[in-house]
Amino acid sequence: MVKRRDKTYDSIATAEAVERFSSGAYGAPASAIDPDAKPTFKHFNIGFNEYDYRLLERLAKKQRRSKLSVIRMLIRDSAESDGE
Repeated sequence: MVKRRDKTYDSIATAEAVERFSSGAYGAPASAIDPDAKPTFKHFNIGFNEYDYRLLERLAKKQRRSKLSVIRMLIRDSAESDGE
């Protein structure tokens, strides 16, 4: 049996209430981001051609790091050299 929801609204949002809500997001204090936190925030796949992948493997082996660690290191180094 399908349970139907009743659409009941306690109050209708006014333009003033919407503005108050949205402006609160800009005034919220930013939390500090830990650069040494576990890498569990975002995951994504990267396509490599064979040449780039072999370069990555060689660099990882030379620095005794995992391939993912090398990628993270290169991203950090690039951001620091750009002044961010």
